[in-house]
Parts: sequence; C-alpha cells; structure tokens
Amino acid sequence: MKIIGLTGTVGCGKSTVGKLMHDNFSVKLVMTDELGHFAMKRGNSAYEKVVNLFGIEILTETGEIDRKILGNIVFENKEKLDKLNGVIHPWVKQYLQEDIAKETQLGRYQFYVIESAILFETGLNDMCEENWCIDTCDEIRRERLKVSRGYSDEKIVSILSNQGEKNYFMEHCDFIIENNRSLDDVLRQIEKLLV
Repeated sequence: MKIIGLTGTVGCGKSTVGKLMHDNFSVKLVMTDELGHFAMKRGNSAYEKVVNLFGIEILTETGEIDRKILGNIVFENKEKLDKLNGVIHPWVKQYLQEDIAKETQLGRYQFYVIESAILFETGLNDMCEENWCIDTCDEIRRERLKVSRGYSDEKIVSILSNQGEKNYFMEHCDFIIENNRSLDDVLRQIEKLLV
C-alpha cells in the first residue's frame, strides 16, 4: 500500500481530488481536518487535554467541545493556537500511524491518501512515499472561495496575496495535479500517476 500526501492552497480543490481518488481507485482517503474534529470528540484522549487547557467554557450543554467558541479563542492568539495544535497534531499523527499499520495488515487498499492543508507544517509529509500538490489558478480559487465558503472579497484578496505558500507546495511536492479544467481532466492526471 503506497502512502500519498495530498495538499495545496485553500480553494484548490483538495477534497474534490481526494474524493475522485477514493471513488475511482483502490484508495483509503483520510482528511486531517475531519480527524482533527474527531480528536476533540468526548471519549478521545485529545478531548480531555483541550478541555484542561481552555476550560469548561468551551463546552456545549451536551459536554462536547464547541469548535466555534474554541476557534474564537485561538483565532487571534498564536500562543493559544500553538497549545491547541500541540494537542491535536500529535493525536492525528498517532491515529494515522495506527490506521496505516492496520490497513497495511488488512490489505484492502492499494493507496492510502492523507489530505491535509498543513501536510508539511505538521510533518505528515514524512509519513508519505509521495506528496502531491493540487494547483488551481487564482481566478478559479477566488470563485470557489466566494461560492462554497462565502468568503468576502477582502478575505479572498488576503488569501490570494500569500503566494509563498503556493510556491512552497509546488517546490516540495513530487507531483502536481492541475485542477483548472474538468473533473475528467483531473481524473486522467490521477490515473497516470496511480496506474
């Protein structure tokens, strides 16, 4: 089972490409955003640590962590964000290591794909045999961010002005998938890399 990291800038279509891979090939797709949310569910070890760090004020009436309240706390406080990441990122990495070991033993998939916007920042790229970058032109990203996420023009301009991130991905990934045309075009690119 080959392990592939899938990354790219916000609005490039990582989730769409990951889903195409999952739906058309022997791929187990794991999205680290979803894993991070799962880590904070009551009953997981990260839950207790996050509540101990930020207090019971972040809990809903049912005792779950209110991600919106927590997000407001860490949004403009790098120190608190770093503390949160110091709990969540190691939990996600451990989960992935255990899941990869399990799936390797079961032999159900040819490929294990880790979709993450922060693949390199968290060191998850080191777990992967190949790292793929999804590249999309700014015009399409702008439209996606406006339509699917409801971002304001100001926020989109701010996001798109950070081209250093895009260049970093392009330089550090093994392969680049261009996501500027049809899904069929993307599928053809994936097929060339996987088959």
